[in-house]
Amino acid sequence: MSHKTYVCKICQASVTKPQSFAYKDGRACRTHPEAQQAHEQATVQQASIRDKAKRNRFSPFRQGGERAERPFEELIPGFRNPNQYCWHCLKDGIYEKEVYFRILVNMSKAKLEGLGPINPFDPESPHYKLTRKDLGQNLILKRFIVEKIPEWKLKQLVSNRDLVMVAQIAGLVVLCTDCSAEFGFDWYFDRPKVEDISIEDMLALGQVGEKIGDHFAMREILNRIFHKEPKETF
Repeated sequence: MSHKTYVCKICQASVTKPQSFAYKDGRACRTHPEAQQAHEQATVQQASIRDKAKRNRFSPFRQGGERAERPFEELIPGFRNPNQYCWHCLKDGIYEKEVYFRILVNMSKAKLEGLGPINPFDPESPHYKLTRKDLGQNLILKRFIVEKIPEWKLKQLVSNRDLVMVAQIAGLVVLCTDCSAEFGFDWYFDRPKVEDISIEDMLALGQVGEKIGDHFAMREILNRIFHKEPKETF
């Protein structure tokens, strides 16, 4: 069975589909630079569309049959994502676990880029400086259980009245370091005791963490080198 043939839009030669690329409103020989460039651009565009569709796969909002790509803040006037600020002082913040992830990545980044020795006990160590730059003005946040707190105290704790009911139903609040201390919450309540972790486990966790940090650090470094759009940090 013979392949269907097309007339090349550039040189008018007769070509089959395997011998050509889609070009303008028809096809063109694969050997033409113009056709190769159009094919590469189409491939990048299709990959971008698939990536966006994957990111918005679980979005609860649809517009015109398509999943919405805009953030909640644009879809609902005055809306603030309750996971992105302290419920008492209302200042923007980032969850503690995400900050630790940035520290891990920045340790690898400082090592790979030769920014200086890494000292976890020195606040001026290169990886801490990089992390502070990533944080900007954001505070560090954490969730706390409030199931046993009376309603009157909960209303003092949660400044955003719309979130009081959310706190009652979910049994938790989101606070920054200063506000959690002000209301007597233990910031380290979820930390394992050092004596409960063996040296072997600590070494194994350190090795896994280093590999993860190296992976993401190298990806961010390459993105910057090739001037690609950086992914959101948080």
